[in-house]
Amino acid sequence: MGTTKSAIKIKRNLAVPITLLTIPVTILLSWHSEKQEQKYKERFKAVLQEVAASDPYTSINKYRVNHLL
Repeated sequence: MGTTKSAIKIKRNLAVPITLLTIPVTILLSWHSEKQEQKYKERFKAVLQEVAASDPYTSINKYRVNHLL
């Protein structure tokens, strides 16, 4: 193996498993963010519907809320 100027030296037989381990971690993190995004969308929809219900122009606003989401 040649010399490198990197502060971290990893043997070739160790680099592949480390790389393969990062894939599931990345997937888990992205899944968590998608789950959070879905939760925020549901909360946003609930707030919009609540605002539409409290407005005097309810029927128009409910129509807009349903078409926005």
